[in-house]
Amino acid sequence: MDELKQKIKKYGKIAIIVLIILAILGIAIFALLIYAFFGVLMPYYNVPNDNKYVTAYDPGSGLVSQATYDALINSKKAKKLELGVNKDGQVVFQHPYKAFGRAAREYKAVWKYGDKKLKMKHLSRTFYMDYKTDEVINQIIEANPDLKGDAKIYQEILEIYSHSYNKHR
Repeated sequence: MDELKQKIKKYGKIAIIVLIILAILGIAIFALLIYAFFGVLMPYYNVPNDNKYVTAYDPGSGLVSQATYDALINSKKAKKLELGVNKDGQVVFQHPYKAFGRAAREYKAVWKYGDKKLKMKHLSRTFYMDYKTDEVINQIIEANPDLKGDAKIYQEILEIYSHSYNKHR
């Protein structure tokens, strides 16, 4: 009986040591994941400031071209593409997350052409800055003149969208 108690005591100590080691490993892995997300990955995610606009956009101000404004107003879901003006006087989307998705669907031909034909990195909410440059838009227009109007409008939409972010990629 004494021998059994000693074995139980011995295995109990081993079990406690194993649990302590597992707890320390768990905490270390959790800390590594937190560091990986906030320290490494977080700069790659740009979170839109939905509250960044301070007033509604006035079409008479001329901050957005008439073609782009008409395209936004005539969108199938125009309320998702409502414009506002931020405190710096830049035009922003009142709901940028929704606006990006809507514009990406409506101007799919433009960015698909960049993805497939120009072998660019895939357009996403966090990687879009290259798609709004004149160089890329001109390449798309040269290769496919039918997309000229849509490409220019989409370029301006991405510019408006970029004002809704704190940082860019």
